[in-house]
Amino acid sequence: MRIVEAVNHTLIRPYEVSVFLAGGITDCPDWQADAINMFEKNCAKLPLVLLNPRRANFPIHDKTAAQAQIVWEFDMLQRADVIMFWFPGETLCPIVLYELGFQMGKRFGPDGPTYSDQRVVIGTHPDYKRKQDVEVQAQLVNHQYAVHSTLKATIEAAIKQTVEVYNLTREPLVKIER
Repeated sequence: MRIVEAVNHTLIRPYEVSVFLAGGITDCPDWQADAINMFEKNCAKLPLVLLNPRRANFPIHDKTAAQAQIVWEFDMLQRADVIMFWFPGETLCPIVLYELGFQMGKRFGPDGPTYSDQRVVIGTHPDYKRKQDVEVQAQLVNHQYAVHSTLKATIEAAIKQTVEVYNLTREPLVKIER
């Protein structure tokens, strides 16, 4: 398993499954660390790439840093096999809402639902102020979308999707530990 932190560019090999950890970064806990730990526990045998937009050291005084971050996130969101969205209770995450809307838009065209190979997993903290918006929008795109209400449940669902993507073309290798 590899962890790629923004803004490092990486080649995702054809045999690797990639997961983008989309969600709050500013003014919220480092939930990405919890996700990484659970993926390490459950997916150690998988050729997995976790794409983490949270940087250990964001150069706040570098005027080009924000643009590099945005470009990296856009690129990695397009390349990921699984996108896990987490909306924490501490902040509205307007950019993450935009990213979710963009991904949902790829799944629903003017003539109805469309197909995408990417898997999307969504979770909102119970205190997230736009929780209902996320739930209703997800249901409008696909009534089967479950919006998880805990970080643990969201990560478990993302792990399940990751294992399913891996097992689609290979012999089943991994069982999820609870």
